[in-house]
Amino acid sequence: MKINTVTSQRRLLAPGWYYAEFTSAKFFPAGNPQRSGQGSTNPVLDVELITKGNSIEETEGIKLYDSQSLLPQSMWSALLVAKSAFGELDVDDDGEVEIEWSDMVGQPVMVQVSIQTYRGNRNNNVDHYAHVSTEIGPDGFPAIVGEEALLVGGETLIPVEAAD
Repeated sequence: MKINTVTSQRRLLAPGWYYAEFTSAKFFPAGNPQRSGQGSTNPVLDVELITKGNSIEETEGIKLYDSQSLLPQSMWSALLVAKSAFGELDVDDDGEVEIEWSDMVGQPVMVQVSIQTYRGNRNNNVDHYAHVSTEIGPDGFPAIVGEEALLVGGETLIPVEAAD
């Protein structure tokens, strides 16, 4: 078997914001044997994304992976991932929302990526999600006009003025 060492190299994205698309979204309930072998007995949402790039052509087609805990105290983070995929969520009178996680597959999204080292290997990490209709400001962050936005990770973005 011959392996091309050029095309089989692992590619890392430079830190920044990228357009992507959800290619997989799998819910694993607490104690699921398919997921618990990976060290998690809590309910988890595993997502896979593929980059659609930004202004640099070589950033297209890179796979990203993320896991969101679905424990009650961290559900806010998973809800923000859902909002980034679907836009506004249909919340009922009791303040509850029904989410079919697999419906995220094929949805476009913007992700902020960083590089982290895990067990000696450098990997991309998805830090934040934003809906694709959100514009990116000159500072590299989504430009939320006239309102604050809470992003995954708990950072609050300060409102920006509309561009002239």
